[in-house]
Amino acid sequence: MINGLRLIEGFPAAHIPKESMLVVGDMHIGLELKLHSYGIHFYDASSKDAEIINKLGKSVKAKSLVILGDVKESIGNPGTNERNLLFRFFSKLDFNEVMIAKGNHDAGLKELLHANNYKIPVEKEIAVGKFVFMHGHITPSINAMQHENLVVAHAHYAHDVYGKVWVYAKKGKGLDELYKKHAKNPNLLVVPAFSNMIIGSSRTNLWQNFLPVFRKSIFEFSSAKFYNLNDGRIARKKIEFEPTYVSAD
Repeated sequence: MINGLRLIEGFPAAHIPKESMLVVGDMHIGLELKLHSYGIHFYDASSKDAEIINKLGKSVKAKSLVILGDVKESIGNPGTNERNLLFRFFSKLDFNEVMIAKGNHDAGLKELLHANNYKIPVEKEIAVGKFVFMHGHITPSINAMQHENLVVAHAHYAHDVYGKVWVYAKKGKGLDELYKKHAKNPNLLVVPAFSNMIIGSSRTNLWQNFLPVFRKSIFEFSSAKFYNLNDGRIARKKIEFEPTYVSAD
């Protein structure tokens, strides 16, 4: 287990028992509308994702939900159909608290939700206990790097054979260069996209430069470890961190 975080077997979702929290990322609600225009159909995809998230939450007794950004597909203001999908998604969620780490696709999301009586916080960074949650498209703040564990999404990492993968990394040489003060040995976990409409990118030559935390060597990409959604590891070296998987049955 990575400092109190468990991966839910078979799903791109994590559980933090101490905080009674479920963590997912990259919903991209509205992508089904774009795909539909190309003749690719995901009927009621966003609502089904909400139902799955609810079931996962109940299976691990999570009371709160953190979504790691890119909740919606449109980068700007969503159209009517996408707004309706968003409202349907949030109306189905069954958690005491929902928090969103703002992604690069989430411009105007906070205002849209609040204007429609969804009082959900949408922030660049969300700190809870020893964890800080971000989307991952921007460089972490000084405050963020005071926490032991940084959890991000954004990258949609995947493997050609195994599909979506988790990525775990330790601090890099850029950490001391960029931050005069930081947690002694911070950990990074990159969460796969939750949406079933997104498998991800397997072009590993681009992976290192995609996230600022890797591009700036805040965390070390060359020694990062990759895990599929079940219980297997895709890696080159012996690992120092063993993920704990919890069944969602």
